[in-house]
Amino acid sequence: MTLLANNATPFGVIKDYPIFTALDKCRFYACIAVDNPATIAGFVNHFEISSKKYATFTIEGGITDIVETAKFLVHLWLPRSGYSIPP
Repeated sequence: MTLLANNATPFGVIKDYPIFTALDKCRFYACIAVDNPATIAGFVNHFEISSKKYATFTIEGGITDIVETAKFLVHLWLPRSGYSIPP
């Protein structure tokens, strides 16, 4: 069985904010959307992202670029956007 759609787009989910969590403890999920959940094992997991509004952005670079972008989003963009991080 093939898990990936022909037009699959990779994306990442940042689970921890590096200012409050040590970098070696931060969770970042490298993801690929699938059409249908399948039986999987090993290092691969399946989870569903609930339908909500999310901020999406593209970063090219390494961990330093991710941290700097996260700082910008939380400290500058988010307070001015009218949105907030849910409790």
